[in-house]
Amino acid sequence: MKITEKLMTLMYRAMLAIFILIFALSAFLSNYESSSVLVYGVLFAFIVTKFAKKYNTAFDNTSDVMLLTALSVACFVIKLLWVIFMPMEPKVDYATFYQTAQALSEDWIYADRYIALFPHLMGYSSFLSVFFKIFGDSVFLAAFLNVVLTVISGILIYKTMRIMISPTAAVGAYIMWIVCPSQTIYNSLVLSDPLYTTLILGFVYVIAVITKKESSVTTTAMILYGVLSGIILRGVNVNRPIAAIFVIALFIWLFILRADELFTKDSLKKRLPFFAVLLAVYVLTGSLWNMYFESRICEAPASAPGYNIHVGFNEASGGAWNYEDSALLFSYSDSENATADWAQKQMFEEAKKRILSGEIDFAKLFRSKLSTFLGMDSACVDYCAEIIEDKDIMRMVCNSFYYCILVLAIAGAYKMFDTSRSCAVFILPLYVIGITCAQMLVEVAPRYHYSVIPFIIMIAQFYLFEKRGEGILHGKDVEKK
Repeated sequence: MKITEKLMTLMYRAMLAIFILIFALSAFLSNYESSSVLVYGVLFAFIVTKFAKKYNTAFDNTSDVMLLTALSVACFVIKLLWVIFMPMEPKVDYATFYQTAQALSEDWIYADRYIALFPHLMGYSSFLSVFFKIFGDSVFLAAFLNVVLTVISGILIYKTMRIMISPTAAVGAYIMWIVCPSQTIYNSLVLSDPLYTTLILGFVYVIAVITKKESSVTTTAMILYGVLSGIILRGVNVNRPIAAIFVIALFIWLFILRADELFTKDSLKKRLPFFAVLLAVYVLTGSLWNMYFESRICEAPASAPGYNIHVGFNEASGGAWNYEDSALLFSYSDSENATADWAQKQMFEEAKKRILSGEIDFAKLFRSKLSTFLGMDSACVDYCAEIIEDKDIMRMVCNSFYYCILVLAIAGAYKMFDTSRSCAVFILPLYVIGITCAQMLVEVAPRYHYSVIPFIIMIAQFYLFEKRGEGILHGKDVEKK
């Protein structure tokens, strides 16, 4: 084995080890009856494993159309029944999304400093406003759209797993997505998470397709894939500013973890144009979005996340929202001749002072933030407390399922130690690591790991099912039985 190949192998195994460590630590640090919930999670993981091993090839020869149709209908019905019988009136942040979408659907101009301070609110609100303008501003419509987006996400999970592993693994991943309790509960809320998660999964699916075809696809086709990927990532970023994580993850996977492949089979001639076009489209569409934003809100969006960083390093609040930091932001925003961008830049200066003050116990702060971000999956119960009667049981259900897929994902990551670096699966743990690191720097909340759930589910399939997918060894089928 060449030295470069040994180094690349060491690097991707180190990356997987970090992934495992993150989830092991988050489970250990959780303060929500973690011992009993972990027992349930391990038990469920054992049952799921036994079932998966018994039916490892059950759907390998079943019609893809039939499987997708049956699973999607089941997903739609289950998620729809929840939002019908468990409606939730929008409050706090969810009311902001709803009210902004209402206003945008009625008027071209909607001057609002709050939206300029937090530009990501505009993305989902604009999306929702289109449907409000056509069908009316019913709260149920927002929940119904969440259901539709959930189904689309399930389809993308299925298609990605079919490429990476096998048809049966694709079925297993879709079923886990369908029964995921927290995701079902969140559908009652007016929130952006289902939309940007669907876009994220669309991006991952595109990368999986490219990986499958890389040995035969033309440079022109790679450029077109770059255009599509750049547009998708811009869509992600206008809803939640996390697209840079994927840009970095993609660069690491294409040009670092697979550096030894760059000068073989014209790989560099295909990857460089793809990545360059992706970046160009991403940057260009960002400028276009900012122009559209300013034309509708009458103010340029803030360019610096100063407030979020300032809150993220508030040790007293564990890096979570608190009244004092929020009041400070609005004191700047309410200053004479202030703009949203200026106010956020002032908060960035405040953040630097806090970070360099020497008063922060960073180890303690990061432990707290990791526990908040990944330690539990029951925050949905608190957000929807008024519509859920037995909150303790529902918390137990949510967290038990969460720990079940965590245990399976840890085992899946361990099993991936011997997976070819050409498999697009490595985008999954790279994203999880990236977003976890990002949350250590900014305001944290349990809901922010929503987009991590499908990634955990997909990585879990690598433990449950044999790898027979087309994307495992650079577009070649392997381990066919």
